[in-house]
Amino acid sequence: MSAFDFFFPEQAQASHLRSLVRQKQFEYSNDQRENKDLREELKYSAKVIQKISKELAETQLIVKSMMELIEEAGVCSSEQIWDKMREVDLRDGVEDGQITPASQRPKPKFEAKRSWKD
Repeated sequence: MSAFDFFFPEQAQASHLRSLVRQKQFEYSNDQRENKDLREELKYSAKVIQKISKELAETQLIVKSMMELIEEAGVCSSEQIWDKMREVDLRDGVEDGQITPASQRPKPKFEAKRSWKD
């Protein structure tokens, strides 16, 4: 506590309140700026999701059409296609209906290359 605060407590209190108001105004402006940035990121993300959804729907249509053409041409049946899909899916070591990225694949179990019983 300074001598000023001791002799002029009302002015000290007013000064302190002004500094609190300035601090809160600063925090509020920072929050508003962060909220604006988040809203812009959200809008951008929504646009990207919409674009990817449209591309996925188009890809589904292309794949379905190709499967029907292959079946109609007598190249192979849908059962053969599903069997091949399962075979390709299992190549990455995870049966999950997709090609799993290497970073998400389970680590292979360690197998000793020699017998330690000798």
